[in-house]
Amino acid sequence: MQKQILLFAVVCCICLHTMAQNCQQLIEKGDSCMKAYNYFCAISHYKQAQMLGDNNTIRMKLASCYYLRTAYKQCVDMLKTIPEDSLTHDAMREMYYAQGAMQQTTLQTYWGMTLVDKFPMDGHIVADLMKLFVNQEESNPNMAVLYGERYYKIDSNNVEVNRALGEAYFLNRKYERRVVTSVSTRSVTASRMLSEAHRRRLRRFKYSLETIYVYHLKSLKQVLKRK
Repeated sequence: MQKQILLFAVVCCICLHTMAQNCQQLIEKGDSCMKAYNYFCAISHYKQAQMLGDNNTIRMKLASCYYLRTAYKQCVDMLKTIPEDSLTHDAMREMYYAQGAMQQTTLQTYWGMTLVDKFPMDGHIVADLMKLFVNQEESNPNMAVLYGERYYKIDSNNVEVNRALGEAYFLNRKYERRVVTSVSTRSVTASRMLSEAHRRRLRRFKYSLETIYVYHLKSLKQVLKRK
């Protein structure tokens, strides 16, 4: 009897190990399809892997496929099956933008606030959420200012956030603060333009040096030929 139980346990272990290997192989095939932008085949591989061993990682991979194929409802439905505290940054972003694509403004706002609370330095989401606050039917520039100022205290050079904050100040009738924010934004933009101009001058200077070098090299060869 004990031998039979032991044999059964060994067989179960072998089966589980084989299933785990097959599951991992299917995930890797799905990942390869994702890299090749073949989301259709990636979904097929992930679903097969899910049948062998369902987990949150596979579900988020499937959600990404649906999101990239603009199947936003399927993406949201899949992400809803995962506990909120288990969602990765990318998964939360997909939930946020998918809700926006389906014009679910309230849910998009909720996920934007949740995302920013967890990842406060995601400047792109901060700026987008601020625009969402001021563009809603019941505009709420105070909330936009709150999120913008919180980000600004840490990073005052983010052009996208500064622009959104300037608009929020204007709608909140804080005109003098909007001027300061606009000046800061223009300063960052100007510094970037100067950096680009400096790189262009360096390229022109390098080209000039190369031209002079080639010219003198040709002249030297001609002199040597004459001798």
